[in-house]
Amino acid sequence: ATGSYMYFVGPRGSLSGRVVGADGVTPVVGAQVTVLRTQPREQVGTVTTDASGNFSLPDVNAGPFQLTAIDPSNGDRALANARIETEGEAHSVNLRMNGQGTVDVTVVSVTGVAPNEVLTPVPNSQVTLTALGAYLDTRTSQTNANGVISFARVAAGDFTVSTRDRASGLVGTALGLLAAGTTTPVVLRLQPVGTITGVVYDVNGTT
Repeated sequence: ATGSYMYFVGPRGSLSGRVVGADGVTPVVGAQVTVLRTQPREQVGTVTTDASGNFSLPDVNAGPFQLTAIDPSNGDRALANARIETEGEAHSVNLRMNGQGTVDVTVVSVTGVAPNEVLTPVPNSQVTLTALGAYLDTRTSQTNANGVISFARVAAGDFTVSTRDRASGLVGTALGLLAAGTTTPVVLRLQPVGTITGVVYDVNGTT
């Protein structure tokens, strides 16, 4: 059998850019940049930045792209979007790392009332930290003999910390904001847990 076939080759272009640290200036050497074409969804490739933080993919199909970068030295990440529409288009996009910091958590029990309350460190308390920014991260660890646990390399942004003392059943929670390159101290005060009861009625107020 014989036949004829027609293949359509869409426009192609190039992607290039630079990966810098959270300060927006320092180049990130050796960062792994992964390029994902989002429509249709396909992985274009992964490249590594050079000594100046630069990267390049010289021949890619046109379309919308999502670029992610990760610094293998500390796990910091960056995210950006790009689009190529015309043949030979050269699109440049820079990626800025999210940044990381440290959260120091101290768990204490409280006796007495202000201004005479006494705070006592609680050792071996299980603490869970959840980073709530663009890069979700949840970790759990225990406080040391001084009631302290330090979480390093936490993604900058909003976070929550919580704990529950197994012996007493008391809990502590807190919400915080971590800036890149800083250490944020948090004190979790163990509080009693209560019970809420009630009745749910229909809109008529009786059913």
